[in-house]
Formats: sequence, C-alpha cells, structure tokens
Amino acid sequence: MRSKPLLIACCCFFIFSTFSFAQSNINFGVKGGVNLSTLLDDYGGSSSFLNGPHVGGIAQLDLSKGDEGFVQYALRGELYYSAQGAKDEFGKTNLSYINLPIMIQRYLFSSGFYLETGPQFGFLLAAKSKDEEGSVNIKSQLKPIEVALNVGLGYQFNSGLGISTRVTSGLTSVSKESSVKNLTIGLGLVYLFGKNSD
Repeated sequence: MRSKPLLIACCCFFIFSTFSFAQSNINFGVKGGVNLSTLLDDYGGSSSFLNGPHVGGIAQLDLSKGDEGFVQYALRGELYYSAQGAKDEFGKTNLSYINLPIMIQRYLFSSGFYLETGPQFGFLLAAKSKDEEGSVNIKSQLKPIEVALNVGLGYQFNSGLGISTRVTSGLTSVSKESSVKNLTIGLGLVYLFGKNSD
C-alpha cells in the first residue's frame, strides 16, 4: 500500500510520455535545483523556509509554433523527487514527495521566455519531525496525496538548457488533523534532449 501513490504517479507520467512519443515535436529531458519551502495554516501563520533539492524527468510537447518556427505554446509533464517541509525555533519538518505537475507554457515575444501554470499532484513518500530530542516518523498523520497549483517563469535556450523559477501553492491540506498547506519556491535548471536539433 505504501508504494501505491508512487505507482500511480509513474503510470500517469508513462501515459503522458507514451502519448507524446507518438508526436514529432516531443522532447524529453531532466531537471534539478533547490526548493525553498514552508508550511502555512488558515490563520496566515507560517514557519521559516527550509531548503532542499528537487530532481527528476521531463516530457515536453510543443503545441504550436509561429511563422518563424518559435514555440508559442507547450505542454510539459514532469515527474520528480522534491524535498519540502519547514523549520522553526523548535526544530524542522522534512517531507519527501514525488510530484507530478502538468504545465501549460506560453512563450513570449518569439523568444525563449515563457510563463507557465498548471496543476500538480504530490505523492508523499516520507515525513519526519526533528527536534533536539530526535526524529519522529509522522507520515501516518499526513495525507498521502496533495493537490497544488503551479505558477512559473523561465527561459529556454536553443541549446536545450533552461532556467526555471516556480511557485507551488498547496490547494489541499497535508495534515489529516488540521489545515496546513505546502508553499514551495523552486529554482533550478532543465535540459531538453534534442532541443538543439529543432
């Protein structure tokens, strides 16, 4: 049962990749970077930001191109590991997710700049609360699946290398007992294989 959320995420990404593979304008790639994450409650309270890595894979489908061959719209599916959580004066909460975002990208001014937005489904792998007395497994207290909304800005070079900045705001609570939501700022690099051959 513990592996069920991960299996669902992998199946969703496989279906997206299989559909995209049949298209001639698909590029696969990798991404990696750092997260700045915290937890918010309904009263506006939050903990301090905690940093952690994210790394995973990308499948991007170019939906339309302009007269000069520049991409106008793209659909990007990702499957990646994400270290999230928060910290305060008492300790820190470490959350590990497999995230599956589906992003619509709008490229601006016939250039590599793009805006993106889309939903994300997060599958909880592990959760621990740490303080001076030690570490406690709190995964049973949290929901196995999170739904979030992504908004981002990036730049894609013709070489395939790209820069990405993304804000992810949780729409559903991560806790079974109270309303606590993830907020994550992701900064990183992407690389799309074959992009330089377009």
